[in-house]
Parts: sequence; C-alpha cells; structure tokens
Amino acid sequence: MGLYYNQLHRFFENQTRHKEKISSFLRILSMDSNPVKTSILQSIIKNGFPDKVVKLPFKPVFASCKNHQVPLKDVLTDLKSDDVFATIAGDFIEFRSKEKQNQYLETAARQENNQGSLPPLMNQMGSLAGLQQMAQQQMAQMDPGQIQEIREKVENMSDEEKVEILKMISNLNPPEKE
Repeated sequence: MGLYYNQLHRFFENQTRHKEKISSFLRILSMDSNPVKTSILQSIIKNGFPDKVVKLPFKPVFASCKNHQVPLKDVLTDLKSDDVFATIAGDFIEFRSKEKQNQYLETAARQENNQGSLPPLMNQMGSLAGLQQMAQQQMAQMDPGQIQEIREKVENMSDEEKVEILKMISNLNPPEKE
C-alpha cells in the first residue's frame, strides 16, 4: 500500500509542476504581441512541451516568420528568454525546456570529452551527424534571408559541384597525433 501511495503522490506532484509550467507559458502567450512566437508556443504545448522535446517543421515556421516580417533568429531569441530553447535540426526545429536543454548540453559535453585530443572543429566534423550538427548551429545564428540565399545556391549547383563538395568533405583527415 505504501508503494502505491508514493507512486500516486509523485504522479500528482508531477502533474502540479506540469500545470504550473503550462500556466506560465499561457501567461506569456496572453502578453505577447508576436504572432509567430505565440503560434510556436501553442503548437509545442499542444505537442507535449515542456515535458517532451518537440519538433516543428522548419519550412512552415520560416514561412510564418517571412509572412509576418519577423526574422526567425529574433523569434528564437525571444523564446530563449522564456526558457524555450530551439535548435535547427535538418528540416525541423527542436524545442526544449530548460531542463531538457541542460540534459542535451551535458550529453554533448560528455561526447566531446570522449573524442580525444582532436581540435573541436575536427571533433564535430568527425562524422556526418557531427557535420550536420555544426551546420545547424551555424544556421541558427543566421537570419531567414541568409538561410534562403544558401538554400538557393545549393539548389542551383550542378550535380558535379555537389559531388565535388562531398569529395572535399570526405577527404578531410583529422591531424595525426604526435
């Protein structure tokens, strides 16, 4: 009976904390004049935020920013000030609560420590996933116009140019240890 009581007690504590977090986000929604930020918050809450890492498709979020003439970078910065951390991951934007972001950063730091003595840039580029993560971090710092410009350049490249870039990336060798 005691075990059941403890589990039930923890469940209700978690529900109370969850309701408090959602209430604070709803207060933010009611005070905010940025429709893109409001829409993102509504979507991520509906999909389980703050308890879950929520992914939203990049293109519709970017299009909404463009339609409202608000740089994506500014929207993500505003969200960060409300403890909503965003990372561009391929065709998605991942949204994390402060707790989930801390867990994510701790895991990334542990992985970086396990990489040995390679320079940080080479550690990130050590795998395709690392290269993708590095590119996503750089894209998160760009405004929508810059991202669109890069996208157009890549789309206008010939197949030969794309193959040449892939060859250059695959030929990057980490420096030899002394």
